[in-house]
Amino acid sequence: MKYIIFQLVRPFSYLRIDHESKQVYDWYLPIILMIGTIVFSFNFIGLEGLINTDDGLIAQLTSFISNLPGFYIAALAAIATFNRKDMDLRIPEPTPTIENLIRGKKQIIKLTRRRLLCSLFAFLTTESIFLVIFTRFFQSSSLGSITFFDIELSWYGSCVYFLFFWQLVVSTLYGLFYMGDKMYDPIQGE
Repeated sequence: MKYIIFQLVRPFSYLRIDHESKQVYDWYLPIILMIGTIVFSFNFIGLEGLINTDDGLIAQLTSFISNLPGFYIAALAAIATFNRKDMDLRIPEPTPTIENLIRGKKQIIKLTRRRLLCSLFAFLTTESIFLVIFTRFFQSSSLGSITFFDIELSWYGSCVYFLFFWQLVVSTLYGLFYMGDKMYDPIQGE
């Protein structure tokens, strides 16, 4: 059972990749953008404009996000089959690393470009699916009369939504940068 759970949550292993600037992409920028979005929403849109299930900001963004998993899966397939030797060489120092379970033992693996990008797009696919599911549950629980407790819960739920929304956007931009530019930098053979 432990191994089955390990397999099912493995797409989130992208967040466990260790690299000096990765925390900035994964958490710091999304947190800053989430705070800016919530402040803007609080001052200009209001809670109703944010969480309205028909035409609120979250509903509109979610309808866009629900189209993304197919594109991420296509990118994942392209990366997995991209025929270029540089893709399977280790990334130059400082090389990102990840802890992996191999035959029941934990090992630190230095990543190749292919492994990094496959991990990234598997994560993006999974995060976009969960973001849509989370939003649908959140919007279903927001229907009806709103009490003070519901208002508090709605703002907290909005914070969580925008944290992961901006994480998805920043990670997508990073992946696009890597695929469009960085992937073509020559790596000296090992």
